[in-house]
Amino acid sequence: MGFLGGPAAWEASREGPAALEALARAELRAAFGPRADAALRGAPVLASDWGNDPYARGAYSHARPGRAAARRILGTPLAGGRLCFAGEACHPRLAATVGGAWESGEWAAHAALAALAGVPPEPVR
Repeated sequence: MGFLGGPAAWEASREGPAALEALARAELRAAFGPRADAALRGAPVLASDWGNDPYARGAYSHARPGRAAARRILGTPLAGGRLCFAGEACHPRLAATVGGAWESGEWAAHAALAALAGVPPEPVR
């Protein structure tokens, strides 16, 4: 799995999935030499055009070095559990993963249900 960003990624995005793959392979070749091509020969490629997704619009979360605790803060329910943020960026240990997004969504749903029932939300695990 890899993430492409910056002007070169936007240009490749305009050109299509084949250009994104070519750019990624070129970067891997630059980092690992010709063995990168051999290691990836025949590997399936799936490119998502996150930058043109109307809901994401290229957004990507990250925590600055030493600031990973901010993820737990972001995932903490507000207004007694009536306002919850969820997604991989809100998970304290599984950031940048589908699992992190899923679990934080479950936590947010539980907090919202608890708020509807008049029960204080549990802290983010």
